[in-house]
Amino acid sequence: MTVIIVCELLQTTSLLSPDKGRELTEKIRECLQDDADVMLDFRECEYLSSSFLNEAIGKQLIENQWTAAEFKARIQWQNLSEDAEIDLALALENAETKLHLIRNDIDPEEFYNNNLPDV
Repeated sequence: MTVIIVCELLQTTSLLSPDKGRELTEKIRECLQDDADVMLDFRECEYLSSSFLNEAIGKQLIENQWTAAEFKARIQWQNLSEDAEIDLALALENAETKLHLIRNDIDPEEFYNNNLPDV
């Protein structure tokens, strides 16, 4: 198993931007190509956003066409706050929904634009 110390890799304790999420996605991709499972260590993480998680976590699930259970079998994590755990679970759930739409030949962007209420 490859351990990635996320804040060290990304050189920040504020994991807020999709750009940082893409950086982590690339590292995860490299590890998976080497057929290694991944442990994401979020020690010293101060801030975590949904846009970061969607890029770093959700994108992996969609690209690999995994269920959340398959994702969790290959990619694990530690040192997340309770709130961040909830946010990560939501990112996985959102990615599973998006993957379901894609598998059924439904454009996710069009679907959400037509089916979410205006706020």
